[in-house]
Amino acid sequence: MSVAKTKARWFHIYSADRHIRKVIEGKTLDALIGEVRKKFGIHVTVAVNIVLEEDGTMVDDADYFEYGLKSDNVLMLLKSDEAWTERDTVVSEVYDDDNHHAEQTPNHRENIQLKKSLFTPASRS
Repeated sequence: MSVAKTKARWFHIYSADRHIRKVIEGKTLDALIGEVRKKFGIHVTVAVNIVLEEDGTMVDDADYFEYGLKSDNVLMLLKSDEAWTERDTVVSEVYDDDNHHAEQTPNHRENIQLKKSLFTPASRS
């Protein structure tokens, strides 16, 4: 009987406040959690959970990790004292671990368009 080899996959993982996003590779759930700990600087004694960023579904089962997660699922790291929350429209920019601008949320782009329309003189015909 041959055993299928699990291929390592890359995941976008946000901090609980969505201000930090890292791309982390994991072949198994345990391997991913180990890499998350390293990249986010979390000691092994601190309890962590991985959830789906979109709805907070807990990713705590190896089979779900291997067969249920799609390659485009975005994940979130929650430490023991943190809880998942819906995406806040106030959060407008995301920074990576080097404090470089990484992404602007759709709400941020809409706000920029709104500001432009408010402060741009109407074209005269």
